[in-house]
Amino acid sequence: MEATAENSTGVADLLASMALPADVGSLVNYSEEGTGYVESDYGDFTAINSSFKQSTVIMVIYILMYAVIFMLCVCGNTSVLYMILRTPKARGVVTNFFIMNLASGDLVLGLVNLPFTLVTYIYVEDQFGDTLCKLVPFIRGTLVSTSIFTVTAIAFERYYLVVYPTEEKISTKTATRAIMSIWVVAVFINVPVAMVHHSEVYLGKHVCMQAWPADTLRRVYTCFKLISCYALPLVINAALNYVIVMNIWIRPPVKNRNPSPNRLRAVKILAATTVIFGLSWLPLHVCALLEDFSFLSWSQRETMHLYVYPVAMWLALANTCVNPVVYGVLNNNLRESYRHATQAAHGQTPLLLATSRTPRFTHSPRTNEHVHIELKELR
Repeated sequence: MEATAENSTGVADLLASMALPADVGSLVNYSEEGTGYVESDYGDFTAINSSFKQSTVIMVIYILMYAVIFMLCVCGNTSVLYMILRTPKARGVVTNFFIMNLASGDLVLGLVNLPFTLVTYIYVEDQFGDTLCKLVPFIRGTLVSTSIFTVTAIAFERYYLVVYPTEEKISTKTATRAIMSIWVVAVFINVPVAMVHHSEVYLGKHVCMQAWPADTLRRVYTCFKLISCYALPLVINAALNYVIVMNIWIRPPVKNRNPSPNRLRAVKILAATTVIFGLSWLPLHVCALLEDFSFLSWSQRETMHLYVYPVAMWLALANTCVNPVVYGVLNNNLRESYRHATQAAHGQTPLLLATSRTPRFTHSPRTNEHVHIELKELR
């Protein structure tokens, strides 16, 4: 039956306003996907007593999709952490502080939240109880925010390294404080997620739902999360990477007017980080806006929650296995440092990864040769 009223603050009010039959209403399950919006998973099920939302074929596809990124996330982030921790000198590099924070957060996100998210999309009834109903979306939102802010911090550190090569480099103490601040801000932003979630029995089914005092607050929070955890970081990353590209690509060293393959590779990686971030999170935020501002009919919401949201969330969480590739596997200097550390009997091999030490330039203004030196950090 078509909806005749706006979304109310509770699932009971929503179903009552739409005059849904009890058998359909009992199949409703609300869950938060870490972006501040209400997600309601409706299903036009032929078997009223079915425990699952989708057909067997769709369910198997979802399981395979999430299993792939789960394995890639665990293997990729574990490898990055191992390479850094196994290389003594690499542990003192400022950039690697941020990379370790990124890999740690993504690893926990993959281990803890990917399975819970998949279960939410498959089962009709809430499987976790009130405590996990609050904790799972809160932890997911916090880890996602931490990952996004850490990527932005890496862009800041690279920008400072390339644009101001003669200045004193960012210290490990400053990096540690920045990481702590990232976690505090991420927790603060996602506290409302835990506050509005609760589990209750409705029409014989345990459901995890959000209870906002008013639709206006829910919409304000959705816009706040969109700006703080997507739009603003995307603009900042794009701007910083543009400046870096201007320094290492458009202005090549005076001794080498033709850009080298390494410079071209560095530019491609920088561009890829911004594009991947923007595209991977865009569908999920678009879905949130469409739903929270009532742009969808009942049937459209049903289709979106059964088929669009699971794919959009999968695409967003795929960042957990893309980040270790971009910041770890494609980092030639980190790989070389690890290789030399494992091969050298006494650890005497010079560290190729640019460190936080300040390069020494004497009596010469900043030139493009300095930018060429700092290119090592981006390769």
